[in-house]
Amino acid sequence: MELFRNRRDEFFLLIATFLITLTVGIKEGILLGVLISLLLLVYRTSRPHIAVLGRIRNTDYFKNVVRFPEDTETFEEFLIIRFDAQLFFGNKDYFKNELQNQLDNKGTAVKFIILNAEAINYIDSSAVHMLRQTIAELKQKGIKLVVAGAIGPTRDIFYSSGLIDAIGKENFFVKTNEAFEHCKPLSHKTAIEEKISLQSKNYDPIN
Repeated sequence: MELFRNRRDEFFLLIATFLITLTVGIKEGILLGVLISLLLLVYRTSRPHIAVLGRIRNTDYFKNVVRFPEDTETFEEFLIIRFDAQLFFGNKDYFKNELQNQLDNKGTAVKFIILNAEAINYIDSSAVHMLRQTIAELKQKGIKLVVAGAIGPTRDIFYSSGLIDAIGKENFFVKTNEAFEHCKPLSHKTAIEEKISLQSKNYDPIN
């Protein structure tokens, strides 16, 4: 009963394996049990957990708004998400679709997407291509992607794939709060202020 309460998918897998073994045979039951386990694994990795984060009031902590609905605050111009899996061909479309769904829910005021990448331990080539396309599409909409908490192996992939240039080295941060505090003053700039600030960054005093 403890397995039923805590992990119902594993409970039903156990029951299915038992019934197949009982009615068909031990070898067939084991093989089908392994096959079902693999199918469940593929399903979980293709639709991993994605959390929208909000800031816990009066702190620097960013947590899942679903788990802390009364304690978190969200910001109109920010979409802050955490992707709790590696990014690969099996879930890249799910990631992009969920990102778009969250953008649609937030409306047109979003200027910054902060991706908490602490749980992303690998990005394959197809996901790199998806991210590059997504970044270009976001730029056309005037939305900047910022990455927080990327671990060493993931940062290596950002560099080796060239994504570091597409995103911008200045848009990588150790903590979500650091990314938020960096972007917060920029979120209140007018269009002309944004234009001037970008021009000043590219200005070469030698010329």
